[in-house]
Amino acid sequence: MIFREKATIFVIEDFFPNFDPVAHDMKNIPKWKWREHPEDGKAGQWPGYRSRNLAVDGHPIVPHYMELATPYLGGEVEGSVFAHTRLADDEVKERVHCDMWDISGLVYLSETNLESSTRFYDSPDKDANVVAEVKFVQNRAVFFSAPIPHRSFGNHGETLETGRLTLNLFSKYVGNDNNLPPHLKNSKERFDFSMQNARTNGEI
Repeated sequence: MIFREKATIFVIEDFFPNFDPVAHDMKNIPKWKWREHPEDGKAGQWPGYRSRNLAVDGHPIVPHYMELATPYLGGEVEGSVFAHTRLADDEVKERVHCDMWDISGLVYLSETNLESSTRFYDSPDKDANVVAEVKFVQNRAVFFSAPIPHRSFGNHGETLETGRLTLNLFSKYVGNDNNLPPHLKNSKERFDFSMQNARTNGEI
């Protein structure tokens, strides 16, 4: 799998076959700002509103999500899953960052908004250049090497009902970290990566 060969972004259209119940459930699940989150800081800090860790809670969406995601992840993983809503006023709080995991993933759950996206950069520095962008298309999944610098762009909506809703995955490969390829160990390097449509195995 290419994730173990170089830093990679995979884009998968129509990810959840039975999409509507998933979107409805994730929209209505309780979410909190990071200062008020019941996991007491263990889930980190973020703009917007995030659910509890659905993997820890044993939510039934998690095995379904992982069953669909696993063919694209390059090996067995374990990690955390959250529903996350960002609003328009969260845009000023966004920053380019690297996830301290191996593979991260998003599924876009709210209505398509082509003014919104996930942007990827050539470094985590303030003067970083955008090198790839994945538009916010409903039921599109994006899985990427977590050390690639990235940020949410075009956050929108005024309420939890109308905000930018995603289902987020943060995962690590099961096993010895020393066996990981170098591009998954160094979050500060400048990235040479491929961007592919996972189901056609073609670059986009």
